[in-house]
Amino acid sequence: MQIPSLKTVLSSIVILSSLTTLPASAASACKGISQSACDNSNSCYWVSGYKRADGASVKAHCRTKAKSSISKAADKKSSSTKTAAKKETKNLTNKTTSSAKQKATDTKKAASTKNTTKKIESSTKKSSS
Repeated sequence: MQIPSLKTVLSSIVILSSLTTLPASAASACKGISQSACDNSNSCYWVSGYKRADGASVKAHCRTKAKSSISKAADKKSSSTKTAAKKETKNLTNKTTSSAKQKATDTKKAASTKNTTKKIESSTKKSSS
């Protein structure tokens, strides 16, 4: 078995360490933008400057909204679309049901009219004979 050279081992360590030291997250899209740009963004909000309890001053800055508030806004839009689709489906179902009921009523009326006509015809025949 051949032992790898020190150069090969060190090269492998450098390559592996560079792969594992990638940043955990990308830089915020809100970082460093102006107040007007921040106000116009759907994923950011403006934080006014303030003084911390330890006396340090914090400058006004733009901050990324929590993922939950961004997804809630998307969920509301999705929910309203689903609600509209449900209402439309219900309307179509009601129209179909009403149409079927109307056909049934019309059929009953036609049958009733036909029976009445037959009764009148038979009574007319009996009285003329």
